[in-house]
Amino acid sequence: MLKMLAAVSPAKSAAKESADLVLPATLRPLRMQTDQHDYRPGQVVLITSSGWQPGEAVTLVIHEDPTIHPDRTFTVMADLAGEIFDNRFIAHAHDVGVTFYVTARGESSGLTTQAAFGNPAVNIDQCANGDGATDACLGAAWQNGNVNGNQADYFEGDSVPYRDRFTGLSTGTTYSKTIEWDTTKNGKHALDYLTTWNRSALSGSDPCDGTALDPCVDGSGANTFPIPDDPNVLAGPDGVPGTPDDINPIDGVFECFGCTITEVSGYTLNGTYAGSSSTDITISFTLDASNTSGEAVLAWGGHISTRVDWGTNNSAVTISGSPYHTADIAFACGTLVSGVNDNSGHCNTGKQDRSLAAEAVIFPASITIIKDATPDGSTSFPFTASPSPLTSFSLVDDGTSANTKQFSNIFNFTTYTVEETPVPSGWNFNTISCSVNSPNGGSATPSGASVAIDLREGENWTCTYTDEQQTPTPTNTATNTATNTPTDTPTNTPTPTPTDTPTNTPTNTPTDTPTNTPTNTPTNTPTDTPTNTPTNTPTNTPTDTPTNTPTNTPTDTPTNTPTNTPTNTPTDTPTNTPTNTPTILPATNTPTNTPTAVPTPAGQGCTPGFWKNHPNSWPSPYSPNQSVTSAGFIVPAPCSSLGSASLIQALGFGGKGQCGKQQSLLRAGVAALLNAAAFGSNYPLTPQQVIDEVNAALASGNPKTIVAEANRLDAFNNLPCPLN
Repeated sequence: MLKMLAAVSPAKSAAKESADLVLPATLRPLRMQTDQHDYRPGQVVLITSSGWQPGEAVTLVIHEDPTIHPDRTFTVMADLAGEIFDNRFIAHAHDVGVTFYVTARGESSGLTTQAAFGNPAVNIDQCANGDGATDACLGAAWQNGNVNGNQADYFEGDSVPYRDRFTGLSTGTTYSKTIEWDTTKNGKHALDYLTTWNRSALSGSDPCDGTALDPCVDGSGANTFPIPDDPNVLAGPDGVPGTPDDINPIDGVFECFGCTITEVSGYTLNGTYAGSSSTDITISFTLDASNTSGEAVLAWGGHISTRVDWGTNNSAVTISGSPYHTADIAFACGTLVSGVNDNSGHCNTGKQDRSLAAEAVIFPASITIIKDATPDGSTSFPFTASPSPLTSFSLVDDGTSANTKQFSNIFNFTTYTVEETPVPSGWNFNTISCSVNSPNGGSATPSGASVAIDLREGENWTCTYTDEQQTPTPTNTATNTATNTPTDTPTNTPTPTPTDTPTNTPTNTPTDTPTNTPTNTPTNTPTDTPTNTPTNTPTNTPTDTPTNTPTNTPTDTPTNTPTNTPTNTPTDTPTNTPTNTPTILPATNTPTNTPTAVPTPAGQGCTPGFWKNHPNSWPSPYSPNQSVTSAGFIVPAPCSSLGSASLIQALGFGGKGQCGKQQSLLRAGVAALLNAAAFGSNYPLTPQQVIDEVNAALASGNPKTIVAEANRLDAFNNLPCPLN
């Protein structure tokens, strides 16, 4: 039987006892551990834990597996630092081969955590990367409990790092660990597939921290095993493989420290994607012969689903609560028989569940402004926009992307105001129309030429401003209709005086003013004024007919123009001089620059996987073996070596390690560059815009900015691919 000893707290320093130094419980990581992982008969088991509310009662429940004694329940009080201590357990000979599971629950806070000791045991931790994603996965950041928004910040498409810490292992035995994660909640995807553990972790993270193993910073010294593709994920939202919505998961590996992975099972889907489901997989491994500590670490990452992969209303952005659950559900030790561990060593584990609250995952928002002017042209329309990151800008609707301004990667969810002001002279402002995808309770309220956008997390708002050019007055009638109005009238005025005067004057002969002679200046031909018309005297009778303006002047045809002899004077009004008669229809003088509406082309784009697998489809001037740097991308230190990779290598970047976020952005950026070159205006960006945006995000060094830009380009790259 286990003996119970009086609980005695070790001495604390005065600083630790001071209530002034205690953080709120929601800001402290919750941890519990024993002083050893295995005990010889007669040794005292010391249990310590931190992160509780000062002075609250914490209940400890100790469960044995296999069960020899009933569960034991004890209560301890947290000190002013929120810490507890218990030394009431002594190991006995009959405890050999028994695993003890300790569950602690705060009676006031409701917080819970678990630990295990004794027989070969395992504990699962997740990385709390700090409020603002500023902490590496080290020490207390590896949390043995649940994580909320005050302790971590992850972004759409990130991978949450997990580790299993094993103790009491021995060589010559195969250990099999089954992990499970919640895949969907009511048809909405949460953690959709597995990746390498440090794909989104900050540089310097160490999954071996706090163990007897040598440091394994950023995964150094790991034995790796490829993570297989999940066929349910590959099939995409429609569940049918080989269709356009198929998903190309990011490649990743399981990493084993102090151990070697020997086999990985297939996936088991529990439930269906249409409802609530979980997925599990089993990893089998052996302890390395050189490992005398009996400890090992297995590490992996859980990928947060994206709207790009699963659709606006079917991804993690639409789930509230704590949807990101990962758990250890089985642990066996013995020999693999047909891929199944016979557990002849009688290892076992209770289900250990770790959840990440939805508030710890951030989904960036965006605002896009489009100018639609009638007619298109070179007019610049100025806008004011606030608060930051929005700034003033101008748009030109000339049939190019100059009519669009996008503010992406917005993490400050508040009300933004965008106003067209001043409206350019000669133009009338018409309307503002706004739409949103990924709605999350926000709104857009137009007022005149201004709109107030109440932007919520994950929303992408698009507002289109329409303006129309003012209608010209008659005095502004265009004069560039060459077929109706001569512009070289003075050169047609003859200087010689004829010796003969026609007796029957046509409309162009001035002795008998015909009824068709314009007596008033037509409003449609402002440049053909009476000052340029013969003054009804014989001295204006032409002696030579210009041959370069046949539509305005007779070309030596006797029936049209006098040849300086009365016998050739025409006896009727010429019918081919319409510019000098008021019978011209006004419609023929309508300005020729009236625009024709240009339809917006449907968006087109292809995924990184498509371009990687179809190098023969690459557009000029890009080639698969061309380096990232030569294509125009600038990768700053400490990730500058990525610039020497080829473009086709960049398409296969897995987003692992210190430069994982930069890899993800370059992967999306190379695909975007190829799409922009291949599809022109059918792709939302030009090649130069792609290069500029990627370089700006890389230069910022800000993980949020880099991840958000990668997600934005991924959205463009998942437009319908015409080359499929």
